[in-house]
Amino acid sequence: MPRIVARVPAGRVVSRADAGAHRDITPRHGAPVLAMLAPIVAATLPWHRAVAADGALGTPKAGPDDMVRRAVLAAEGAVSSPGGRIAGFQARRVHVAALPHGVPVQTRPADAPAEAVGAHGVPR
Repeated sequence: MPRIVARVPAGRVVSRADAGAHRDITPRHGAPVLAMLAPIVAATLPWHRAVAADGALGTPKAGPDDMVRRAVLAAEGAVSSPGGRIAGFQARRVHVAALPHGVPVQTRPADAPAEAVGAHGVPR
């Protein structure tokens, strides 16, 4: 997912659902990848450009109001509403297939479980 997010141009956003679908993972599994970036990677990767499928910013990464993320997005021209959604989301959204990231579309083998399963067959 970081290679995809790295190619999103300033002022544009990509949904975590689209990026996850490209890698054949759910947004629930892809979001932690961005949330757990090492500080040096987070400082160079435009993680702030990955948003929820409806344009919501999601869980704050820096501060209670996620002011750092909002300020960086605003500086790039992608203003968020007071409710935490990208204004004009559909116009700012870039589709994963349009990005020159070099990550091939991935699909699970037919016999793979649809969701990761933990101990005793309980989904994680």
